[in-house]
Amino acid sequence: MFGAWDSATRESYDGRLLQMRALDYLTEDFLSDNHALIVYHPNEGAAFVNVGFVGTITMVTGMNDSPMALSQIGVSNPDDTFGPQRNGHGTPFNFLLRDLMQFQSTLSGVENALTSATRTIDLILGFGVGRTNSLSKSHIGIDTAPFTGVQYV
Repeated sequence: MFGAWDSATRESYDGRLLQMRALDYLTEDFLSDNHALIVYHPNEGAAFVNVGFVGTITMVTGMNDSPMALSQIGVSNPDDTFGPQRNGHGTPFNFLLRDLMQFQSTLSGVENALTSATRTIDLILGFGVGRTNSLSKSHIGIDTAPFTGVQYV
């Protein structure tokens, strides 16, 4: 997962944000042969794209029409900054991420949703926003950059 902008993309993307999440965690044929871009136009919330797999409704990466993009990566060997290991009770992360893309249009909304969620696993999340989206510095590290990484603790 990464986000690049400003001088890093000035020559190729006019300084705009380029965000990437490589879906490399499972390479089994049933996933790598069945990837899909699924576009949702829900009755409530924002339209969004789920970059995922045929037969799934959960999200590992995607973007909405705010415009905001999301990337995530699991933490295999968390250090003590993540706190105690979770017991799996709470909101499954891939449903939470889908809800973020459907119902949040600002990073402050993302922050509130993440802060109030009961997490089930350790994650590092990346959020990228279009230049028109209003940003503000927050206590979880989301700031005025077009891309920010968040340790979901």
